[in-house]
Amino acid sequence: MENPLTAPVMRRIWAMADAGGTQRGIASTLTQEQVPLPSGKLGDWDSTTIHFLLHQGIYWGEPEALKDRNVPVDKAVRHLYRRSYRQVTRPAEERIALPATMAPPLVSKEVAERVHARLRQNKELAPRNNRQPAVTFLRGLAHCSACGARMVVLNANQYRPGAQFRCSRGTRGNCPARGNTIMAAKLDAAAWAEMVRLFETPGELAAELRAARAQAAAQHTEAAQPVDDLTRKIADAERRLANLRKTAELIDDDDEREAMAARITLLKRDRDTWAKELAGREAAAARPRLREEAIIAFQEHVAAQHGDMETWASHLMRELMLILDARVEVFPLLEVQAGTASDRAVLHAKLPLSGPRRVALVRLLRDEHVLTAVGVPAAQDDGGDCAEDDLLTL
Repeated sequence: MENPLTAPVMRRIWAMADAGGTQRGIASTLTQEQVPLPSGKLGDWDSTTIHFLLHQGIYWGEPEALKDRNVPVDKAVRHLYRRSYRQVTRPAEERIALPATMAPPLVSKEVAERVHARLRQNKELAPRNNRQPAVTFLRGLAHCSACGARMVVLNANQYRPGAQFRCSRGTRGNCPARGNTIMAAKLDAAAWAEMVRLFETPGELAAELRAARAQAAAQHTEAAQPVDDLTRKIADAERRLANLRKTAELIDDDDEREAMAARITLLKRDRDTWAKELAGREAAAARPRLREEAIIAFQEHVAAQHGDMETWASHLMRELMLILDARVEVFPLLEVQAGTASDRAVLHAKLPLSGPRRVALVRLLRDEHVLTAVGVPAAQDDGGDCAEDDLLTL
């Protein structure tokens, strides 16, 4: 049953997180407004409390039991703990899933996934571990092509004339391309020049989006057969479940009834798994149509553009990159010299924009007077998005 006192607070926490609020910012807001803690007492909210609440499956309809277990603390460090044991999170396969009906969900699974993705991005892009966070607007967006690891920023010193990107695994010997580095200023300039070309060169955006649509259509064709197979599996499972339930009604022996219940439970689990997979594949199959609609709307925004993007400040460049979910793949210099890689770096941008990302882009461009105030259609949250990347060579 929903708690009338705490449920509105939890909904507000999820809403603030979904709107882009940080865990520390949410905690500070609740503390300033003297919102009672989960214990019911007045006090200071902590970011760890917000993090804990945002990762409890019961709030999006997936309650679990036996999530934690107690393990003894080693004697060498026992003096650092209040108790002789500590709590650790169990692996997912050791937890017990409870019926979703035991507690009404406060948010949808889609909202929870969106919030968790934003929290992961905030963690990856946080400037707190960088003494010069403004030295490059691609901080956290550059990846090594050899191992896929995120590249870290090495600030300038007496041995380096300028900031550099370096593969985070290269120094530990875990990257095949050891020493994959590139000057941050060079990579920033090339990435932004490609972004300007995409927005300002006639036909470039349309060509990129046509390629993305062709890729999505090919994936849709490949996914048609698995969808048919899953549909048949689900129909067969429903038929078998109906037969098992009829048989269970005729059984009088307790042991046989218990064995029949176990068979029904396993079959229901398989059916639910197939149903979830089918829903995901159907959503992927419908994506090309949504992309077509988003392409048209996005091109209308770009067609109304005016102004000089080359004069943008670095924080605005970074904001646009984040809205586009952009990332830069950096290839080792030796591969380029050997001819195995055609370019030093490739910019990946998710297009077209739709839903909240489209709204954010329109707001950014209007605030910076890049879009005209008239003739620009209002952005609507159509909820769509794309999964494919448009590849823009640097």
